[in-house]
Amino acid sequence: MTKKFFILATIVFLLFASPPLILAIYQGEVKDIMVISLIIIIVFSITTYEFVRRKAK
Repeated sequence: MTKKFFILATIVFLLFASPPLILAIYQGEVKDIMVISLIIIIVFSITTYEFVRRKAK
């Protein structure tokens, strides 16, 4: 995974993940905020791990 692809994947994922998160924050749905935030953290962790792992090879 190249750095350009990593940044592009991050931006695209944020574009799709941000609207539900913003809507949940606006409506005050704490449970939804926690679930969406957890999904974002997991996806970023996996993507970053793959980026670092492939870069080390």
